Order: sequence, then C-alpha cells, then structure tokens
Amino acid sequence: MLAALDLGSNSFHMLIAERDGQHFRIVERFSEKVQLGEGVATTGKVCEIARARAAVCLAHFREAIDRHPVTALAAVGTKTFRTASNIGPLLHDAQQLGFHIEIISGEREAELIYRGVASQLPDSNEQRLVIDIGGGSTEFAIGHNRTPLLLRSLDLGCVSWRDRFFSSGSVDKEDFREAMIAAREHVYLRHRELAAVGWDVVYASSGTAKMLSAIAREQKYSDGVLTMDVLKQIRDDALAFPRVHLIELPGLKASRQSVLLPGLAIMMAAMKELDIPAVRHSKTALREGLLLELLAGGGQQISLV
Repeated sequence: MLAALDLGSNSFHMLIAERDGQHFRIVERFSEKVQLGEGVATTGKVCEIARARAAVCLAHFREAIDRHPVTALAAVGTKTFRTASNIGPLLHDAQQLGFHIEIISGEREAELIYRGVASQLPDSNEQRLVIDIGGGSTEFAIGHNRTPLLLRSLDLGCVSWRDRFFSSGSVDKEDFREAMIAAREHVYLRHRELAAVGWDVVYASSGTAKMLSAIAREQKYSDGVLTMDVLKQIRDDALAFPRVHLIELPGLKASRQSVLLPGLAIMMAAMKELDIPAVRHSKTALREGLLLELLAGGGQQISLV
C-alpha cells in the first residue's frame, strides 16, 4: 500500500491507497486545517502554535499509516516549507515520526497538481489550464491530456492574502477591492506566457475551488461551475456580513470562513485577468499526482516494512 502526504500552507492532506496494477484505489482520505502559513507572509517564520498544530496532525497521520500495511510513502512540503526561515524544527518533528519531507519547488508543485487533475479526465484534443489556489501560493499549469506544457507558481494564496488584507476580521468592501487588485497584478505578470500557450478548458483544484463550487451549488447559482457572475453573487453574499467569523453561507464550512474572501478575490482576479469564462472544479489534485509517482517508482519513498 502507498501513502501520499501533501503538506500545504493551509491544509495537510494524506491519501492511503492500494496498488491495483498501474492504478491505485483510495482506501482512506485525511485532511486537517493546520494553517501552517499563518503569519508567514509578514514575519517570514512559522509561529509556534502553527508548528504545534502541524506536529499533532503529522502524529495523527502516522497513527493512520500504522493501521495499514503501507510499504512506501511520499511527503512533500509546499510554499511555507519553501519560504519559512525556521522550518527546521518542524522537519525534525517529522523525521521523528518517520517522515522525510521533500520540499518541492513551485514548478514541481504545479506539475504534480496537473498530473493529479489530468489523471481523472478522459483524453481529448482540448488543451487544459489547471489553477490551484493554495494557502501560500497559486499554481497554474497548462497541458494536453497527461502531459504538462507550462508550469508556473505565483506568490499569492488564501492564507497569505487573509493575513495581508483581512487581518482585522472585519468584512470591508475596500479591503476586498484591494485584495483583488493586488492579485490581478500578480497574474498580469504571467498573462502573456500563459496566453501564448493557450487553453480550451479550465479546471481548478483544492480547497478554494471546492469551497466556491460548493457554495455556488448550494445557493443554486450554478451546478458548481464558476463564472464571473456566479463569483460576484458569492462576493455580494459574503460582503453583507459585518465580520468574517459571522459569514454563514450554504456550502461554506466554518473552518473555511477566514479564507473565503481572500480565496474568492484570487479566483476572481485570475478569471478576470486571463479572460476565463468558466472554471470547473476538479476533485483530484497534488496528492493524486504524488500517488502516480509512487506507482511509477518515483518520488521520495520510504520503506516502512
């Protein structure tokens, strides 16, 4: 059996899967809102409370692995692991639990995301753009079928944007406008190279896309497909509340209240700047891409036998 750990700036995820020839079958899924990237955008360091949350989560993951005959695993750390100056102690915590965390580049992160998303899509003549809004960074990947053609990572994420624009906890239209303008500036810098490769259909993976798609569906704004009109309706709904912790919308989990507005601002900025008419949510992402690498014998593997 295989275990894939995706350790992001907002959430830690783990999949335990069984080999099935050249494929895998998911046995268990785990996800915890660790918010490792809390405050990192301003301090450059992981705070002790976030480190403690991460250590507890990794201990839970280890307990789950021990319940299965896992023979190999891969664990990757993304944006916060790349940038926090004091990540060493957490890496040591992980080593004590038997996890060797591979700190991956933004481009490799985008590649794993693309492969994970493409793995569940049928072959077609369409060129695909995949957007993944994470806690500390946003990845863009363009490819054809299973082959990525362009991989880019931008320094904007729902946790870092929350800390930068929504730290007061108040819901303010001007804060949202500034967050969206700043996000558009980041995307604009990559606009030409993304447009030069081009795409026919757009998918978005991970928590922000899942959250927005769920709200759109529950509010009956769409069947889950995101358009600019749908996102504007969600924006207006959210901005009607006075405080972030009071935002209650069908499809919105309480654990994601604090990242709704920043994640929404980034998604709207990307769609506006890249002139994207519609985005479809993908249920698969980086962790499925990591499982594919393990199946092929690649990635960072650790024998647990």
